[in-house]
Amino acid sequence: MDADLERSIAAVQAAHPGEIHRRDGVLTGWSRGGYAVAPVAAMHPNRWPFLVIIDADAPLSAARLREAGVRAVALVAAERGTALAGVTKSVQALTESGLAARLFVMRGAYHQYSPDIEAIMTDVFAFFAPFK
Repeated sequence: MDADLERSIAAVQAAHPGEIHRRDGVLTGWSRGGYAVAPVAAMHPNRWPFLVIIDADAPLSAARLREAGVRAVALVAAERGTALAGVTKSVQALTESGLAARLFVMRGAYHQYSPDIEAIMTDVFAFFAPFK
């Protein structure tokens, strides 16, 4: 997954020379992809300071995220999905460990994006802004 991601980024950089910068990168994963976000960030310390994990109750360690240079984590969960309870606990644990973390809930959704996902993602990026 990491190699595919890096190839895709390289292709976009080649197509748009000088327009794509790696600073303040946001790494996002949905469902099973959400489980890959923290390990991929750990492979490249300081490359992915902002993580968005969507509807995945992925195991997260504040210490490992700090080692990876992660500054803030947004966890997005479907209100009616199976990940919400675990994600809520993760946000609490990360916050108690001093890492910036916030829960965003997709109202009325099961394991799909809610109709207000654009507004939620706007809020996610607003949450990240003070940490840049």
